[in-house]
Amino acid sequence: NWSGDYADGVAPWKWNGSVQILQQYHKTKEPVSYGQCWVFSAVTTTVLRCLGIPARSVTNFSSAHDTDSSLTIDKVVDESGDLVEDSDSVWNFHVWNEAWMARPDLPQGYGGWQALDATPQEMSKGIYCCGPASVTAIKHGQVQYNFDARFIFAEVNADKVHWCRQRDGSCYVMGLEKGAVGRYISTKAVGVNDREDLTRNYKFEEWTEEERAAVRRAAQYGSRRRMDDDNPYEADVKDVEFSLVDDGSAPVNEDVDCKITLKNTSNEVRNVTLSYNANVVKYTGVQLRKLRKEKMEVELQPNSTQDVNVAINPMEHMEYMEDKCALKFLFIAHVQETGQTFASERVIDIDFPDLDVKVLGKTDLGQQVTAAITFTNPLTRVLTDCEFNIEGPGLQKPKTVLFRNIRPGETVTLEEKFTPKRAGLKEIVANFGSRELCDITGEAEVRVGVVLHS
Repeated sequence: NWSGDYADGVAPWKWNGSVQILQQYHKTKEPVSYGQCWVFSAVTTTVLRCLGIPARSVTNFSSAHDTDSSLTIDKVVDESGDLVEDSDSVWNFHVWNEAWMARPDLPQGYGGWQALDATPQEMSKGIYCCGPASVTAIKHGQVQYNFDARFIFAEVNADKVHWCRQRDGSCYVMGLEKGAVGRYISTKAVGVNDREDLTRNYKFEEWTEEERAAVRRAAQYGSRRRMDDDNPYEADVKDVEFSLVDDGSAPVNEDVDCKITLKNTSNEVRNVTLSYNANVVKYTGVQLRKLRKEKMEVELQPNSTQDVNVAINPMEHMEYMEDKCALKFLFIAHVQETGQTFASERVIDIDFPDLDVKVLGKTDLGQQVTAAITFTNPLTRVLTDCEFNIEGPGLQKPKTVLFRNIRPGETVTLEEKFTPKRAGLKEIVANFGSRELCDITGEAEVRVGVVLHS
């Protein structure tokens, strides 16, 4: 359910763990509503581990969704820069699983971690499923091996191709972005509350000969020849260099800045037609709303550099934001004298403040203790229909606490009492949501001791 309407169930971001979901399903024998990729992955991890299969959740940032097995992500805009076709997409993130298993059906060396997706995005042999696919096979471009390795390879290593559809219906390539997908592939580190980077498990370092060899190998099994090292549509003369710099993410109450630098390396004047679009997009890459569109003419003197800055304040557009939305910038340029073109996208996440979760006092087994959860409203509007969701295995059963309206800039603290049932290192997790703002999270580690009585 990507509609944003979860009135007949639970919003995906409200779940803090898989226990409550599995208990509800066991009790009702009915599907539990609702989940998205991170929820399905968490439940899959729990179920596989209960069955004795080593498993972990994996998050891929800038995750490609290749709908036609071309191993490219194709974006088509018209001559004014408006999107006309986006069957392919790049998600801000996507979450799947890895399970450790032998693969006697594959050649030796392809056992171990296998990627499988509990939120399959395309049909495989007539049904919606994805994996298990050998992570080693994906890294080496051996996408002919079962199951669905080609799709997962594209998720982490596809190129983005920007097309322009002209008035006569013909298309040409404006830009080709390599290394734009498959970033910061992550899982939780063992034994500590930290991130473990898995990127090199899935792909060789960008631009190395090993990485290009894996791409060429995978391309043999794609539905269309991949434009690898050369773009046959590019102009012969490419003497204007373009580079984009962005914040990556920005606090909700600060401007989001994106800067494009144009560098003329020739000894002649270059006139560049530059346009950009700024839009709100869902985390799935789907455009939610257009925010700004601008076109300008830039005259570059010989051997000169010029910067163009674009700034947007997220606070001015909060009525268009849904959970996990971001800002996307598309820059398009055309050099009049040479016909050189350029196109590139940047997605900038909006950062919201975390919940501050603290445990007050000493924590001993069987002794009541208090957790304080503090939140500050970062918006300039009142938050309504507020609630906190709290959970901690061995500490606190899943619990929802309804809360009053919160004024702009107001800081509130919720104190919740719980009695630890298990000793050792535990964690209490909380999230906050309202009609205007949701998916605000926080957690705290708790060391539960044992009181020895004489």
